[in-house]
Amino acid sequence: MPVKLNYEGMGAPTALSMAYEGFLLVGFSCGSIAIFHNDYTSPITIWYNACKYPIMKINWSLMYNNSDNVSSNLGGRLMTRLCEFFVIDAAEDFHIWNLSK
Repeated sequence: MPVKLNYEGMGAPTALSMAYEGFLLVGFSCGSIAIFHNDYTSPITIWYNACKYPIMKINWSLMYNNSDNVSSNLGGRLMTRLCEFFVIDAAEDFHIWNLSK
């Protein structure tokens, strides 16, 4: 069944990147970035205006989950996750985000 992303206030989606376990990175025309999970209707995290120009390419480059954490709580799993992704905007500027514990 088609799902509509909730991206109110962020412009149009311009780049997508899917990771394992259903995590979705979305880049927007306003330069914002959001991470979605499972139902894809509401973002888990948003970086408003992370880039000066619209995002043209976004891609996971590393995603690691600490397997010692057996928590079924999504918040607990995110706290033990190392995420790294890159973004290229319309000015062809290259940005890397590294999110860890």
